[in-house]
Amino acid sequence: MIDIRTIEIVTPDIQRQALIESNNKLKNLSFVLVLFIGIGAVAFCLNYLNQQRSKEK
Repeated sequence: MIDIRTIEIVTPDIQRQALIESNNKLKNLSFVLVLFIGIGAVAFCLNYLNQQRSKEK
């Protein structure tokens, strides 16, 4: 027979671990998205500056 007290103790730990794992995934995803946005902004600025130099010549 299954001890109900054990299930009540273990279940929150499993839920907490699942929340921690999903939180870590979201942090990693957020970091990657911010990184790509930063790279895009730098590329946009470099392209803009390069076009301005081309117009001056």
